[in-house]
Amino acid sequence: MAMGADASEFTPDPALPLLTQHRWALPVLAQLLEGSMGLDARRGGGARLIVLRNRLEAPLPSVKRALEGLAEQGWVEANPGDGHPLRPEYRLTREGILVAEAAEQVVARVRGLGLAEALTRKWSIPTTLAIAGDRHRFNDIKSALPGVTPRALVIALDDLESRALIERSTEGTRTPRPRYALTERVLPVIEPLAGLNASLSAA
Repeated sequence: MAMGADASEFTPDPALPLLTQHRWALPVLAQLLEGSMGLDARRGGGARLIVLRNRLEAPLPSVKRALEGLAEQGWVEANPGDGHPLRPEYRLTREGILVAEAAEQVVARVRGLGLAEALTRKWSIPTTLAIAGDRHRFNDIKSALPGVTPRALVIALDDLESRALIERSTEGTRTPRPRYALTERVLPVIEPLAGLNASLSAA
């Protein structure tokens, strides 16, 4: 079990896959928290779409989809105002600020460890958390991830293994079964991931 915590601390919140289904959602939240240069240049002040695209060096349609997904969950909203050209177009809601603060920690830690591309699939982070909660068999992991299909979980596990974030072994002799465990490489990310997960429950 990761860091001496019980399994409940690492039970993925049902909202987590809704957050991680968009590749750019976490970086967008972090950037909105940082604020933008202009009329609302303060932490949490929001940002314009073009500013987000330029900062993240991401495709514009992808950033828009991430914003739309975040708005659907109530974490981001369009910024009402007088239409001033420097006014941020998007800002965080009160609930979104809580999630964005946790997302900022995840983004910083992941980038610092060179794992920015390793946790971008919808089920990568939820699966990692489930394993951190002392769930090592396929069915145990799946039971902690409502909504995941067997195929999607297989893809997530294979991807995490290929990136050396988890390792697979077998247990049993008559009917060998795979067992999944976190590697040392991913352990520094677990605490901020757990914080992100907790923020969804608090938001």
